[in-house]
Amino acid sequence: QKAVHKKLVKPHRGFIMFGPPGTGKSEIMSKLATKIGIQMVGPPLAAGELNRPLV
Repeated sequence: QKAVHKKLVKPHRGFIMFGPPGTGKSEIMSKLATKIGIQMVGPPLAAGELNRPLV
């Protein structure tokens, strides 16, 4: 059991919120991140960046 457990890889933890603009997605995440003491990371919102594939 321990040998198998050592070979497992922990997945990155995170999620993507999807929805129309102005529904409070960023506001909710910002407040949640502040509350639990983590850094929020988001894609840049400059013109043209929303169509660029995330890598």
